[in-house]
Amino acid sequence: MPKTLKRIMHVDDDVIIQKITGKSLESLGGFEVKAYGSGQAALDDYNSFRPDLILIDMIMPEMEGPEALHSLRERMSVLDVPVIFVTGREIEQIDLDDVTMGVIGVIKKPYKPQEVVDQVNTIWTQHYS
Repeated sequence: MPKTLKRIMHVDDDVIIQKITGKSLESLGGFEVKAYGSGQAALDDYNSFRPDLILIDMIMPEMEGPEALHSLRERMSVLDVPVIFVTGREIEQIDLDDVTMGVIGVIKKPYKPQEVVDQVNTIWTQHYS
């Protein structure tokens, strides 16, 4: 039985992307979104939010998305929470083989507000179907 998507942890160092994505997912998608400006901030607050999905930028200063994901998986035992990477890179150039299990998709930036909602819903639905 598919899990219901309600709470999304969004990790991106770009404050503008955080605001656009958060507002889009909340107002157009009906999700509860909590934004973090770094992988470390997400790690520090993970237990207080408990997301159904982690939406994380691949390229960030200090701790990139894959490194943050590895830390979440190892330190927080977050093994069952699906992850969608967000990136400005060409998706064909991304090698997800070295990333810990749980990455269910990749969304390419830039995106329009409705596009990110649609892509999150599509990836989620495909993962649980």
